[in-house]
Amino acid sequence: MCEQARTLNMMNLALYYHDLSPYAIGPIRWYGLSYLVGFFIAWLWIRRVLRVGRCDLDHRKAGDLVVTLALGIVIGGRLGYVLFYEPALLWTFSKEIPFWHLLALNKGGMSFHGGVIGGALTCWWLARKYQQPVPFVWDLMAFAAPLGLFFGRIANFVNGELWGRAVSRDFPLAVIFPGDPQMLPRHPSQLYEAATEGLLLFLVMLWFYRKPRKPGFVGAVFLIGYAIARICCEQFRQPDEQVGFEPFGTTRGQWLSAAMIAGAAVLLWFLHRSRREPMGGWGGKVKSEK
Repeated sequence: MCEQARTLNMMNLALYYHDLSPYAIGPIRWYGLSYLVGFFIAWLWIRRVLRVGRCDLDHRKAGDLVVTLALGIVIGGRLGYVLFYEPALLWTFSKEIPFWHLLALNKGGMSFHGGVIGGALTCWWLARKYQQPVPFVWDLMAFAAPLGLFFGRIANFVNGELWGRAVSRDFPLAVIFPGDPQMLPRHPSQLYEAATEGLLLFLVMLWFYRKPRKPGFVGAVFLIGYAIARICCEQFRQPDEQVGFEPFGTTRGQWLSAAMIAGAAVLLWFLHRSRREPMGGWGGKVKSEK
């Protein structure tokens, strides 16, 4: 198969055969490293907001916030994938570790929408623990998320997973993925998502959170921005094989993203009626150490 793809490359230089290794160092995968880098960057940004933003939460709590959020996001992301895309994993077992396919992250991976739900519940718990407004903790997570999404999508591309839809051979960005039995040239949809859900959304969040905002506003912007990017990028992404296309040629990811927009609209309506003072912001003068 590899030789066949390389022959195709020689016949059409516009094609790129994906032959990247999913392993970074020894048994360590790029996918796992992307999560570590994403959470490290989240710690830096949350720490920045807690140091210079308008809030009374000690910046030294940033580590606890990020570790706890990481657990909530990973658990929610895995459960979300199983419930939204492949429920059969709940009752499928094997003789290999970890035995239960629910725990086998290499079988399907995780769902962003499930991660959002897990993260939101974790934000509620952390807000109660530190006696902070729940929307403010939600803003912290939303502000730090886009760069993590960027690295995650890059890792998806390196792994050769979540392919794009088939495209003509003369398309300048066409990629042949090694797991594709048909050896079709495809959109590198993972890179489209990295650029929009990651870098572009990160710039949007920087702009909106440069000064204190009413708690929850930044989180709503994140939901809307991600959902719009995801709906657009799903037009170039091959839907999960076990799910396929939904009515009107849509995908499961587009419907879940539309639900996110509706939820964000409700949140913005409540914020409009709220009298909470602005909180957060990353561009202010550094607070004195406590």
